Amino acid sequence: FRNNFALALDLVDRICDAKAVVCLMNRWHNNFLDAGGLYIDHFMPGWSWVEGQKDKFNAYIDDIVGNFKDDQRILVWDYCNEPFSYRIPRESIPEITTNEFAWLSNVYQKIKLLNPIQDVGTSLYPDTELQKLVEPIEDVLLIHPYYIGIPGDEEYTKKWLDNLNQYEKISITSNKPLLITECCWGGGSDWQTRIAIMKQELGEFNRRKIGFLAHALHHSLLADLH
Repeated sequence: FRNNFALALDLVDRICDAKAVVCLMNRWHNNFLDAGGLYIDHFMPGWSWVEGQKDKFNAYIDDIVGNFKDDQRILVWDYCNEPFSYRIPRESIPEITTNEFAWLSNVYQKIKLLNPIQDVGTSLYPDTELQKLVEPIEDVLLIHPYYIGIPGDEEYTKKWLDNLNQYEKISITSNKPLLITECCWGGGSDWQTRIAIMKQELGEFNRRKIGFLAHALHHSLLADLH
């Protein structure tokens, strides 16, 4: 894995002349396509491996972050993709939420002890309250502010813009930069909707001067890129 990782970094650097945002772990799942990674049952109180093995990933972190912590080809360590990806409100499962936050905190602290030159963050799905919760264990705020609506829907657009305003306020208050690590929601086979969504998202990010990675510009069998 470490050899493949080094090769991927080399390809991104040589062929794309770009830096990498490295995602170390995954918590995103849905009911029709599984991307692997960690699951909600890992954080169940009483029988979870998290409680007894909080250092379970230390060897992995040492091997990857430790060996590439001074690598200029890496822009950011994204240590977990979309944690707290529940289908029910976090408030209804406080014990699980507490365990997941404790695990994330441990991973973040472990990475920071290695003293990497890169910033460290965790990419979150659209939820400004969750961003406030996680902000203490990030150097940079990594967000996925997808426009998941019908372009031209004034009520939805206002809500989406209000969320961006909230992200910017959190960024200013915490004195931490924002980076959008996923955007450009799919439009199925409706290309006009697809184009309108891209214009809505990228136009607004550009206007606000928020950096973004256009995660899903073309159809792919990876995850649900539509």
